[in-house]
Amino acid sequence: MNPEEYILLDYFSSLNTEFCSFMAEGIALGTILIFITYGIFKAFSLLNIKK
Repeated sequence: MNPEEYILLDYFSSLNTEFCSFMAEGIALGTILIFITYGIFKAFSLLNIKK
């Protein structure tokens, strides 16, 4: 393998790990946001029932 191919491969592998960590963070944030919105929705529905 010549140096140019190796550099390109290294660049793509680093890009891939960055993308994977970004996706993991996105999934975690999405899950947290879903739980927060669900909690708010539950709280509002409970308040509406109490009225």
